[in-house]
Amino acid sequence: MNSVYNKKRNWTLTSPNGKVRNEIDFLITYKPKMFMDVIIINQLNFLTNHRMVRGKTHGLEVKQTKKHIGHNKKPLHLLLPEQPPDKQKNSNISKQINESIKINGAPFNHLRFADDLIILSNNPNDLQVMLEQL
Repeated sequence: MNSVYNKKRNWTLTSPNGKVRNEIDFLITYKPKMFMDVIIINQLNFLTNHRMVRGKTHGLEVKQTKKHIGHNKKPLHLLLPEQPPDKQKNSNISKQINESIKINGAPFNHLRFADDLIILSNNPNDLQVMLEQL
């Protein structure tokens, strides 16, 4: 950003003898429109040979224009990578689990594959039936 808002006296480091001044501190961004100005702060409350760099930004992030937003006309199934057979098998297993588990007669359909499952029952026979359904 220092090169966008180019100013004189943009040095940020002074050599120990005070004769050489270099610009060594920079603001780097991939959204330059967010910044309004880059300022070098001279007066700091501590002894240093550096000067601080400050960038003034707009309050809100600049939105992308529509010409920069990708328009992909390919069908979604062509964009997604093909799943290996073991992942397809896992999705089929989780689908069967979600369809087969019933709690109080209602299907329990928001179970994730890595979730833990606790089965509660009033009597051992109902518990055995639920375990067989799994």
